[in-house]
Amino acid sequence: MRIRKLSALLVIATWIIVTIPGCNNSNKAKNINETQEMQTTIESTQTTTESTQTTTTQISSEQVLEEISSQISQEVNVNPDSNNAANNNSEVPNIQTEAEVNLDFVANLKISNSVNQMIVVAASGSKATVTMHEIQNNEWTEIISTQGYVGKDGVGNAANVNESTHITPTGIYTLSMAFGVKDNPGTTLPYTKVDDSNYWVDDPASKYYNKFVSTNDPKVVPDWLSAEHILNYSKQYAYVIAIDYNMDCIRNAGSAIFLHCSNDNGTYGCVSIPETSMELVLQHIHSGCVIVIDTADGIYSY
Repeated sequence: MRIRKLSALLVIATWIIVTIPGCNNSNKAKNINETQEMQTTIESTQTTTESTQTTTTQISSEQVLEEISSQISQEVNVNPDSNNAANNNSEVPNIQTEAEVNLDFVANLKISNSVNQMIVVAASGSKATVTMHEIQNNEWTEIISTQGYVGKDGVGNAANVNESTHITPTGIYTLSMAFGVKDNPGTTLPYTKVDDSNYWVDDPASKYYNKFVSTNDPKVVPDWLSAEHILNYSKQYAYVIAIDYNMDCIRNAGSAIFLHCSNDNGTYGCVSIPETSMELVLQHIHSGCVIVIDTADGIYSY
């Protein structure tokens, strides 16, 4: 509005100058030209002002849109149970905690109804995942999990196991005794710290086949041609739990099947785990614990 008033005053002033007597033609022309230039400048200024107002309006609109968009984003993040999340509920993965997965796995085994503690060996080739579970507060709970090894030729039916195979027999077995080169780590199982006299006999022709013996025992008369001298395996046999396999000592059906410390290789038929894990197993195991051995898929049949 001020620009329009200024324009009108300039026009009036120009008219006065033109009509004043005594002004020569040269001054008239000069004044007219200056007036026209001023009008042009005023119009240009008016146009620039209007353009600036338009630009300012556009910027303000964009800022408002950005602010609204930001508020919407915050609303979505703060409210994960929004309608959009509800509509896509079928796409949300069903996430289970490790404890829930382990609980479901062990509780679904048939053997879980008749024992309150078990070691599960789920093999793949000569490697295995070894876990220990027990009932706590009326629920199965995983207490130890580690990686280990089984026979160099994997696991297999006990009917295929003998002294010349490197197969770990599948099945469910009790665990009734322990021994080792090292001192008892605190197990409740009967434990023997071995000495130079201790052997596990693997000669099928011996009357001590698949038995733990001591040559210091006057009742033991060595008749074997082959036996494992425990002290010769100070790493693997630092801690050992005997798996109660072939307890009837059937000749050539396999012997000396243990859960023992690992040397990071497949075994001759035993199950091996790291020494630190072996120590923990011994400290937690109690009477009645069983070991379940099979492939990762086969475990579900027990």
